[in-house]
Amino acid sequence: INHYAEYYPGNILPSLRNVHEIDASISDARRLEQQHILTDDDKEKKSLAARIGKAREDLAKRLKDYEPLVADDQDRALLKKVGDGLAAYLAVQEKVLKASEESAADPTQGTVAKDLTFGPARAAFRAVQQDVEQWWVYNEKLAAATAESARAAYLRVLWIFAGASLVALLAGVAAAVVITRSIT
Repeated sequence: INHYAEYYPGNILPSLRNVHEIDASISDARRLEQQHILTDDDKEKKSLAARIGKAREDLAKRLKDYEPLVADDQDRALLKKVGDGLAAYLAVQEKVLKASEESAADPTQGTVAKDLTFGPARAAFRAVQQDVEQWWVYNEKLAAATAESARAAYLRVLWIFAGASLVALLAGVAAAVVITRSIT
């Protein structure tokens, strides 16, 4: 039982938290990308680019932080799938941001940036978002399995205690009978 009591807060909860934060950071990067395209202010574009850079660093850190929490081969495969999908999305996002940056000097690049963000970037974003959703569902499945294993272990312990109590009761009754017979 102690194993499950330690595993749940030491692995399950951090895993779910980490997957949630990865999902939020990916969504932040996408939202900031779209704001970058919409603004014409160079200062704001630089600020948004810095925030996108921070979101990317956060994503890399979160993926790295998850590695020691990997529960099994399927969890490892999902981590890799999300990492690969994220890399694909960020590669397209880089093209979007480059075109957006160049849109001040060349207005046709603004159209290119929009086409990229509503085409390949959207497709890559949706794909990685679906991968994260699969990963979340798998982590929920692991949490449910862990909770069920803990419940089963608890029931086994209850049955062991009930059996031990019954044995102790029978031993007490036998001892009482022996003592009573030896007195009379």
